Amino acid sequence: MIPFAQHTRLIATPGNVERLVQKFLDASDIQRENPACIVMMVSRSLLDHNAVILTEVWTSEDEWDAARSSPRITAWTNDMPALVALPPDTERLLVVGGKGVA
Repeated sequence: MIPFAQHTRLIATPGNVERLVQKFLDASDIQRENPACIVMMVSRSLLDHNAVILTEVWTSEDEWDAARSSPRITAWTNDMPALVALPPDTERLLVVGGKGVA
């Protein structure tokens, strides 16, 4: 099965980059025991101090969709509009191999 993967870049509203980082670290903790979540990496950009990047690899897009539709994640999203200045810039990826995904 080919995994589902994506990078999402979000720009924090002024003064909220640390809150946005913590928000995504909390999301990774929610998925920690989910075997369908292979990678959930939260990063900061070295070029844009307001940018937070989320890298995800899942066993399938269906598993990713189910996880993001769960009651815990739905509740988790409630304060996102106050933390994000622009719509997310998401790039879906075609996984072709690598450590932990092949």
